[in-house]
Amino acid sequence: MFEGGPKENVLPAKARAVVNFRILPGETRDSVLAHVRNTVDDPQVEARFLGGIWSNPSPVSDTSGEAFGLLARVAKTTFPSALVIPSMVLGATDARHYAHLSNGTFRFVPNVLRPEDTHRIHGTNERQSVEGVPRAVGFYVHLLQAFCGAPTTP
Repeated sequence: MFEGGPKENVLPAKARAVVNFRILPGETRDSVLAHVRNTVDDPQVEARFLGGIWSNPSPVSDTSGEAFGLLARVAKTTFPSALVIPSMVLGATDARHYAHLSNGTFRFVPNVLRPEDTHRIHGTNERQSVEGVPRAVGFYVHLLQAFCGAPTTP
């Protein structure tokens, strides 16, 4: 988000930019701030953190371990045509609050999105389809059963 002069042809006395960074694993909020300061390299430009919520990236979870394998098996049971692969979540999630409790925090959402649903993510009329709710609940039931050692057949 940029703020500057009142019109395109008026040089502003002051300008401001607010940038929402997505920090890569292995980097920190301090390394990103240092990179910005080094890149801008202008003593008249102040780069700092704004108030609010900001944190370092959550640790990368081990996808070769038992927990991810179990998650993948339950996902394939619930969604047989799904391809279960690890990926990076670009937004901040509540996982950052649980990283100290577990060696692996997986951000899996058992929703089936249709092409017309994707533009509503975090937007106007965001919702879960009525047909998808029982399937999502079933996934979580089977996941809990699997972690407790119970069979996971739907």
